[in-house]
Amino acid sequence: MNGICFIEPLFIAVVEKRKTMTRRVVKEQPMSFEGLSGNGFIGNPIGEKGFIKPRYKLGEVLYLKEPYYEIFLDTYYKYDKKDIEELKSDGLEEKMSFPWFWKNKLFMPTSAARYFVKITDVKIEKLQDISEEDCFKEGIDKMLLSPEDASKDIFKYDNYFGFHETAIEAFSYLINHISKKDIWEENPFVWVYEFVLCDKEGIPMCNQCNQKPAVTKYGNLDVCQSCCDRLDREFDEEYR
Repeated sequence: MNGICFIEPLFIAVVEKRKTMTRRVVKEQPMSFEGLSGNGFIGNPIGEKGFIKPRYKLGEVLYLKEPYYEIFLDTYYKYDKKDIEELKSDGLEEKMSFPWFWKNKLFMPTSAARYFVKITDVKIEKLQDISEEDCFKEGIDKMLLSPEDASKDIFKYDNYFGFHETAIEAFSYLINHISKKDIWEENPFVWVYEFVLCDKEGIPMCNQCNQKPAVTKYGNLDVCQSCCDRLDREFDEEYR
Protein backbone atom coordinates (compact mmCIF):
# COMPACT_ATOMS: atom_id res chain seq x y z
CA MET A 1 0.00 0.00 0.00
CA ASN A 2 1.29 3.46 -0.90
CA GLY A 3 1.50 6.22 1.69
CA ILE A 4 1.03 9.97 1.39
CA CYS A 5 2.55 12.79 3.47
CA PHE A 6 1.16 16.13 4.64
CA ILE A 7 2.61 18.78 6.91
CA GLU A 8 1.00 18.78 10.35
CA PRO A 9 -1.81 21.35 9.82
CA LEU A 10 -2.77 19.69 6.53
CA PHE A 11 -2.68 16.23 8.13
CA ILE A 12 -5.06 17.40 10.84
CA ALA A 13 -7.34 19.01 8.24
CA VAL A 14 -7.55 15.70 6.35
CA VAL A 15 -8.40 13.78 9.51
CA GLU A 16 -11.06 16.37 10.40
CA LYS A 17 -12.44 16.19 6.82
CA ARG A 18 -11.75 19.87 6.20
CA LYS A 19 -9.34 18.93 3.41
CA THR A 20 -10.46 16.50 0.70
CA MET A 21 -8.11 17.40 -2.13
CA THR A 22 -4.38 17.73 -2.71
CA ARG A 23 -2.18 18.95 -5.57
CA ARG A 24 1.18 17.37 -6.37
CA VAL A 25 3.58 18.72 -9.00
CA VAL A 26 3.95 16.47 -12.05
CA LYS A 27 7.59 15.36 -11.97
CA GLU A 28 8.00 15.27 -15.75
CA GLN A 29 6.16 18.34 -17.02
CA PRO A 30 3.92 17.47 -20.03
CA MET A 31 4.78 18.64 -23.52
CA SER A 32 1.27 18.04 -24.89
CA PHE A 33 -2.09 16.32 -24.27
CA GLU A 34 -4.04 13.74 -26.22
CA GLY A 35 -7.76 13.98 -25.50
CA LEU A 36 -9.61 12.39 -22.61
CA SER A 37 -8.29 9.32 -20.87
CA GLY A 38 -10.15 6.24 -19.73
CA ASN A 39 -7.73 5.71 -16.88
CA GLY A 40 -9.53 7.87 -14.35
CA PHE A 41 -7.95 11.24 -15.07
CA ILE A 42 -8.52 14.06 -17.50
CA GLY A 43 -6.10 14.28 -20.39
CA ASN A 44 -3.27 12.02 -21.51
CA PRO A 45 -0.18 14.10 -20.66
CA ILE A 46 2.76 13.30 -22.91
CA GLY A 47 6.36 13.93 -21.93
CA GLU A 48 9.67 13.20 -23.60
CA LYS A 49 9.44 9.54 -22.54
CA GLY A 50 5.79 9.03 -23.51
CA PHE A 51 2.57 9.09 -21.51
CA ILE A 52 2.85 10.39 -17.95
CA LYS A 53 0.86 8.49 -15.33
CA PRO A 54 -0.28 9.78 -11.93
CA ARG A 55 1.44 8.37 -8.86
CA TYR A 56 -1.90 7.51 -7.25
CA LYS A 57 -4.71 5.76 -9.10
CA LEU A 58 -8.47 6.24 -9.01
CA GLY A 59 -9.93 4.01 -6.28
CA GLU A 60 -6.56 3.46 -4.59
CA VAL A 61 -6.41 3.43 -0.78
CA LEU A 62 -3.44 5.27 0.77
CA TYR A 63 -2.25 5.47 4.35
CA LEU A 64 -1.39 8.81 5.95
CA LYS A 65 2.23 9.01 7.06
CA GLU A 66 3.08 10.84 10.28
CA PRO A 67 5.99 10.99 12.77
CA TYR A 68 5.63 8.35 15.49
CA TYR A 69 7.35 6.89 18.53
CA GLU A 70 7.33 3.24 19.56
CA ILE A 71 8.10 1.82 22.97
CA PHE A 72 7.46 -1.84 23.73
CA LEU A 73 3.99 -2.56 22.27
CA ASP A 74 2.77 1.05 22.33
CA THR A 75 2.83 3.59 19.49
CA TYR A 76 2.53 7.35 20.00
CA TYR A 77 1.96 9.96 17.30
CA LYS A 78 3.44 13.45 17.07
CA TYR A 79 0.27 14.90 15.51
CA ASP A 80 -1.94 13.60 18.33
CA LYS A 81 -2.41 16.01 21.26
CA LYS A 82 -3.46 13.22 23.64
CA ASP A 83 -0.33 11.23 22.85
CA ILE A 84 1.84 14.31 23.38
CA GLU A 85 0.29 14.95 26.80
CA GLU A 86 0.73 11.31 27.79
CA LEU A 87 4.41 11.33 26.82
CA LYS A 88 4.89 14.54 28.79
CA SER A 89 3.29 12.97 31.85
CA ASP A 90 5.74 10.07 31.47
CA GLY A 91 8.65 12.52 31.74
CA LEU A 92 9.61 12.52 28.06
CA GLU A 93 8.93 16.19 27.27
CA GLU A 94 12.61 17.11 26.89
CA LYS A 95 13.42 14.02 24.79
CA MET A 96 10.56 14.81 22.39
CA SER A 97 12.51 17.85 21.18
CA PHE A 98 15.46 15.68 20.07
CA PRO A 99 15.61 14.91 16.30
CA TRP A 100 16.07 11.18 16.92
CA PHE A 101 13.01 10.82 19.17
CA TRP A 102 10.33 10.69 16.46
CA LYS A 103 10.67 8.18 13.64
CA ASN A 104 10.78 9.81 10.19
CA LYS A 105 7.30 9.73 8.65
CA LEU A 106 8.78 9.08 5.20
CA PHE A 107 9.67 5.56 6.34
CA MET A 108 6.47 4.87 8.29
CA PRO A 109 5.16 1.35 7.49
CA THR A 110 1.51 0.63 6.79
CA SER A 111 1.30 -1.35 10.03
CA ALA A 112 1.83 1.82 12.09
CA ALA A 113 -0.80 3.89 10.23
CA ARG A 114 -3.95 5.20 11.93
CA TYR A 115 -5.68 6.89 9.01
CA PHE A 116 -6.39 6.10 5.38
CA VAL A 117 -7.85 7.92 2.36
CA LYS A 118 -9.37 6.62 -0.87
CA ILE A 119 -8.73 8.44 -4.16
CA THR A 120 -12.09 9.37 -5.72
CA ASP A 121 -10.93 11.57 -8.61
CA VAL A 122 -7.70 12.32 -10.48
CA LYS A 123 -7.09 15.08 -13.00
CA ILE A 124 -4.22 17.20 -14.29
CA GLU A 125 -4.18 20.98 -14.65
CA LYS A 126 -2.02 24.07 -14.29
CA LEU A 127 -1.55 25.10 -10.66
CA GLN A 128 -3.04 28.57 -11.18
CA ASP A 129 -6.18 27.08 -12.78
CA ILE A 130 -7.50 26.13 -9.34
CA SER A 131 -11.11 27.23 -8.75
CA GLU A 132 -12.47 28.85 -5.60
CA GLU A 133 -14.45 25.65 -4.91
CA ASP A 134 -11.26 23.59 -5.08
CA CYS A 135 -9.54 26.03 -2.71
CA PHE A 136 -12.13 25.14 -0.10
CA LYS A 137 -11.55 21.43 -0.80
CA GLU A 138 -7.84 22.11 -0.21
CA GLY A 139 -8.79 23.32 3.26
CA ILE A 140 -8.99 27.09 2.81
CA ASP A 141 -11.44 28.61 5.31
CA LYS A 142 -13.81 31.52 4.72
CA MET A 143 -14.48 34.04 7.47
CA LEU A 144 -17.44 36.42 7.27
CA LEU A 145 -16.49 39.75 8.84
CA SER A 146 -19.70 41.55 7.88
CA PRO A 147 -23.06 39.80 7.24
CA GLU A 148 -24.15 42.87 5.22
CA ASP A 149 -21.06 43.07 2.99
CA ALA A 150 -19.66 39.90 1.37
CA SER A 151 -16.75 41.94 -0.02
CA LYS A 152 -15.37 42.01 3.51
CA ASP A 153 -14.97 38.23 3.64
CA ILE A 154 -11.44 37.05 4.36
CA PHE A 155 -9.82 33.68 3.72
CA LYS A 156 -7.22 31.73 5.61
CA TYR A 157 -5.84 28.27 6.18
CA ASP A 158 -6.65 27.30 9.78
CA ASN A 159 -4.50 29.67 11.89
CA TYR A 160 -1.60 29.57 9.47
CA PHE A 161 -0.29 31.88 6.76
CA GLY A 162 -2.30 34.99 7.68
CA PHE A 163 -5.51 36.35 6.20
CA HIS A 164 -6.19 37.01 2.52
CA GLU A 165 -8.76 38.77 0.36
CA THR A 166 -9.55 35.75 -1.85
CA ALA A 167 -9.52 31.98 -1.43
CA ILE A 168 -7.10 31.63 -4.35
CA GLU A 169 -4.70 34.13 -2.79
CA ALA A 170 -4.81 32.17 0.48
CA PHE A 171 -4.09 28.93 -1.40
CA SER A 172 -1.15 30.51 -3.26
CA TYR A 173 0.46 31.43 0.06
CA LEU A 174 -0.19 27.92 1.38
CA ILE A 175 1.35 26.14 -1.62
CA ASN A 176 4.41 28.41 -1.60
CA HIS A 177 4.88 27.72 2.11
CA ILE A 178 4.74 23.96 1.56
CA SER A 179 7.09 23.97 -1.42
CA LYS A 180 9.52 26.41 0.23
CA LYS A 181 9.75 28.33 -3.06
CA ASP A 182 7.63 30.37 -5.44
CA ILE A 183 5.90 27.36 -6.97
CA TRP A 184 2.70 29.37 -7.51
CA GLU A 185 4.52 31.85 -9.74
CA GLU A 186 6.11 28.98 -11.72
CA ASN A 187 2.61 27.60 -12.44
CA PRO A 188 3.56 23.99 -13.23
CA PHE A 189 1.22 21.18 -14.22
CA VAL A 190 -0.06 19.38 -11.12
CA TRP A 191 -1.91 16.18 -10.39
CA VAL A 192 -5.15 16.95 -8.56
CA TYR A 193 -6.22 14.13 -6.25
CA GLU A 194 -9.61 14.19 -4.55
CA PHE A 195 -10.16 11.74 -1.71
CA VAL A 196 -12.32 10.64 1.21
CA LEU A 197 -11.22 9.57 4.66
CA CYS A 198 -11.77 5.82 4.97
CA ASP A 199 -10.70 2.67 6.77
CA LYS A 200 -7.97 0.33 5.56
CA GLU A 201 -10.45 -1.45 3.29
CA GLY A 202 -11.59 1.78 1.63
CA ILE A 203 -14.94 2.15 3.44
CA PRO A 204 -15.66 5.88 4.13
CA MET A 205 -15.55 6.95 7.76
CA CYS A 206 -18.63 7.96 9.77
CA ASN A 207 -19.66 11.59 9.23
CA GLN A 208 -20.49 11.94 12.91
CA CYS A 209 -17.73 10.42 15.04
CA ASN A 210 -15.08 10.13 12.31
CA GLN A 211 -13.73 7.10 14.19
CA LYS A 212 -15.54 4.11 12.68
CA PRO A 213 -16.43 3.05 9.11
CA ALA A 214 -19.83 4.22 7.87
CA VAL A 215 -22.18 1.26 7.46
CA THR A 216 -25.58 2.90 7.05
CA LYS A 217 -27.42 6.11 6.14
CA TYR A 218 -29.04 8.52 8.57
CA GLY A 219 -30.80 11.04 6.39
CA ASN A 220 -28.07 12.31 4.07
CA LEU A 221 -25.28 11.26 6.44
CA ASP A 222 -23.07 8.18 6.14
CA VAL A 223 -22.74 6.95 9.72
CA CYS A 224 -21.52 4.00 11.76
CA GLN A 225 -24.04 1.85 13.63
CA SER A 226 -23.18 3.39 17.01
CA CYS A 227 -23.85 6.93 15.78
CA CYS A 228 -27.02 5.81 14.01
CA ASP A 229 -28.32 4.35 17.30
CA ARG A 230 -27.31 7.50 19.18
CA LEU A 231 -29.07 9.78 16.69
CA ASP A 232 -32.19 7.62 16.95
CA ARG A 233 -32.16 7.95 20.74
CA GLU A 234 -31.69 11.73 20.54
CA PHE A 235 -34.55 12.04 18.07
CA ASP A 236 -36.83 9.95 20.29
CA GLU A 237 -35.96 12.00 23.38
CA GLU A 238 -36.60 15.31 21.59
CA TYR A 239 -39.93 14.34 20.06
CA ARG A 240 -41.17 11.89 22.66
